[in-house]
Amino acid sequence: MLLLLLSTLLPGQSSRNAAAPEGNFRESGLPFLRYISPKEHGESTQNFDIAEDNRGLIYVANAYGILEYDGVSWREIRGARNTSFTTRSVAVDSSSGRVYVGLEGDFGYLESDAAGRTTFRSLRDFIPEDSLEFKDVWRTHATDKGIYFLSQNHLFRWDGQRIKVWENDKGYDYAFPVNNRYLVSAFGSGLMEMRDSTLVPLPGGDFLADKTARLVLPLDSRRMLIGVNSALYTYDGSRFQPFSGEVNAFLAENFLTGGIFLPGRQIALATDRGGCAVIDTLGRIRQVIGKSAGLRDLKIHSLTTDRQGGLWLATNNGLARAELPAPLTILNEHHGLEGSVNQMLRHQGAIYAATSTGVYKLLPASITTEGVYNAPRFEQPIIGEVWAMLSMQNRLLLGTNSGIYQIVAGELSRIETGWR
Repeated sequence: MLLLLLSTLLPGQSSRNAAAPEGNFRESGLPFLRYISPKEHGESTQNFDIAEDNRGLIYVANAYGILEYDGVSWREIRGARNTSFTTRSVAVDSSSGRVYVGLEGDFGYLESDAAGRTTFRSLRDFIPEDSLEFKDVWRTHATDKGIYFLSQNHLFRWDGQRIKVWENDKGYDYAFPVNNRYLVSAFGSGLMEMRDSTLVPLPGGDFLADKTARLVLPLDSRRMLIGVNSALYTYDGSRFQPFSGEVNAFLAENFLTGGIFLPGRQIALATDRGGCAVIDTLGRIRQVIGKSAGLRDLKIHSLTTDRQGGLWLATNNGLARAELPAPLTILNEHHGLEGSVNQMLRHQGAIYAATSTGVYKLLPASITTEGVYNAPRFEQPIIGEVWAMLSMQNRLLLGTNSGIYQIVAGELSRIETGWR
C-alpha cells in the first residue's frame, strides 16, 4: 500500500507546531518516476547525455546513435547511408534551435534532408587537417561565442563558418558554461577560463590540476560550487573551500558524475553508483533517487530538466523522468509500510500511519558518517488494525476492533472504558 505525502499540514498538526521536524524534507518519500527501458526507447542500454530543444523535443546521446522523443514515440536519427554511431553529448543552441552532437571522433548538428527526415550533418570537413585525430567528444555546449566540443586532447569551437582548436597534450577534463563564462578544467593546469580566444588560468585554479572536475555551478553572487569525484567545494575567485553539509560523505562513497540546478535552488547530483541525490545550498541531502524509486541502474551519466519541470536521468540502463521538486511524494513498502492506510497524522512532531496491519511511526531520513544514506522508514508496527487516531497533548489515541489504546512516551496501553 502506498501513502502519498503532501508537503502541507497533516491532521493533528497546527500551524504552531508545523515546523517541528526541521523543514520536513527528511520525511519526503519517493518522487513520481517513470522508467524508460531500452526496449521502449530503442538502441543501446547506455545513454550519455540529454537535451530538450525549443519545440520541447527530447534528444538523447545513446551508445548506438541519437534518440528523439516527441512525448509519444521514440525514433533513432542516423547518419549518412543510414549508419548508426556512438553519440556522447548533445546540446541545443536556443538562439537558432539547432541541435548539436558530439560523437566518437566526430561532431556536428542535426538537419532535415530532402525527404524531411532528420539526419546528422558532420562538421569534420571544417576541422584543420592537423587536428583530425581526436577521441570521443564528451561535452558539447552552445554559448553566445559559439558551439564548443570537448574531447580528451582537443577543444573545438564552431562559430558558424570556421572551427578554432585548442590542443592540450596532458588532456582536458571537463568544461562548463557558467553565467556567460566558459570554464575548462585541464589535467596539470587546473581551472581555466576562455577569454578572447585564450584559455587563462584562474587564481587558485591549480587546486584542480590533479583532480577530475565534474560540476561547476554559480552558488551565489561571489562563489561557485565546484564538484570533483568525491567532494564538493566552493570557489570565491581565488580559494577553494570544502563545501559544508553532509553531502560530501555521500559523494565519497558514490562518486559525482555531474549536476544541475532544479527549480527552487535545489541541486540534483548525478553519481556513479548511488543514483541521483537532491541537495539544498546548505549541503543537506533532501532526497536520493535510487532503485526503490524505480531506477534499474544507479550509474547516472547526465541530468537535464524539461519545460514542465521534470528531471531527466540518462543512466547506464535506460532513461528515467522524475517529477522534482513536487508537492507530493510516495511512501510505500520500500519504507516499511504495509497494509491499507486508514489515516495519517502528526503527533508530537512525528508522522503516524494507521493501517490494516497496525500503526506505524515514520523515522526521518539520515546519513551516516560513512556516507550511507538511510531513507525515511517506518518502525515495525504495533497492535493490529487501527481504524482511527487522535492526538491529545502527549497521548496518541488509537481506535481498533478490540477497543481504544493509547501511546504515551512510546509505550502502548489499553484504555479501559467499562464497555465491551
